[in-house]
Amino acid sequence: MAPTVFVTGIAGFVGGNTVSYLVEKHPDYKIIGLVHNEEQAKLLKLAEMASSDHPKGATALIEGLSKRKGGPGYLIHVSGTGVLVELSEPSGAGPTPKNNKIYNDVTNIAAITSLGPTYLHGPCDVAVLETGKELRVPTAIVCPPLVYGMGKGPVKTRNGQLPFLGEAILKRGKAFTIGEGKEYFDFVHADDLAAALILLTEDALKPHGGKAQWGPEGYYFCEAGELTWNTATPAMTQILHQKGALTTAEIDQITLEVAKKIHPLAFNLWGGNARSRAERLRNLGWRPEAKSVWDVMGEIADDEITRFEEGRY
Repeated sequence: MAPTVFVTGIAGFVGGNTVSYLVEKHPDYKIIGLVHNEEQAKLLKLAEMASSDHPKGATALIEGLSKRKGGPGYLIHVSGTGVLVELSEPSGAGPTPKNNKIYNDVTNIAAITSLGPTYLHGPCDVAVLETGKELRVPTAIVCPPLVYGMGKGPVKTRNGQLPFLGEAILKRGKAFTIGEGKEYFDFVHADDLAAALILLTEDALKPHGGKAQWGPEGYYFCEAGELTWNTATPAMTQILHQKGALTTAEIDQITLEVAKKIHPLAFNLWGGNARSRAERLRNLGWRPEAKSVWDVMGEIADDEITRFEEGRY
C-alpha cells in the first residue's frame, strides 16, 4: 500500500516547493494537501508546512495522528530561526544586538528546546514538543533560517527576507541597513530545505522512524551558510542600480525606529543575529547543493523590479 503524506501549507512557499520535488522523487506516495480555498485547490495537482505560529493547529494534527489505526503517524513541523533573532535583541532601544552566539542543534539542544513560548515561533514549538510527548506521537521540528531562491510551487513562489529587502529598497528609492548592518544571518536555498524535509519524510516512513531522531531530540536547524546585512544589502543594491531601478547605489544607515516604519518586523528581518548550525541534518547525510545566495541575487532582484514596475506589491 502506498504511504500517505498529509501536507498543510501546500499552497505556500515552503510547502509548495517541497511537494513539487516530493512528487517527482516519489510518484508512488499518496499526497493529500490542505488549501484555503477552491482557487488554490484548482492550481494543485494533487508534513505540516503551514504557519509556524498556529499552536492550536499543530496540536490538532498531533491529536489526529495519535488516533491513527495501526499506531501513531509522524509529524514534521516547520518553524524558523526567528527565535534566535529575538535572543539577540538588547533589552533597551537600539539596533545593535549584543548576542551573536552560534547555536548547534546537537550540543545546544537542551537550551534551544527550553526557550519557552515567549519567543517568536515559541508557542507552536512548545505545543509540538509537549503534545507529541504527551500523546506519544513522534515529532520533528525543522528550523530554517533565511530561505532564498524562487519556489517551484503552484501558488506562492516568492518569500523571505531578501525579496522583502528588495521591495523596501525600491519603494524607498534608496538602500539602507539598520545601523552598520554587521549582524549575521544564516541562509538556505528553498531546494535544499525541500531536500531536508523529504529526507525526514522518507525516514518517517521507515520502520521506527529510520535513523532520524524524533521527539525532544528531533530539532533540526537547516543552514547552508551565513551572511551579514552589510554584505547582502550592497550586493542587492548594486544589481538594482546597474539595472536602472535605483538612481544611486549609496546606502543609508538608519535607526531601528526608522526601520520599523518601513516594516514592523524590520529587526527580525534585517536587524538581528540568527546563527545556527545544522549538525543533526548533516549527521543524516544532508548536504546543501543548490546555488549560493550570491549566485541567485540577480534573479531575486529581477523579480522584485518586475513586481515593482507592474505594481504588484
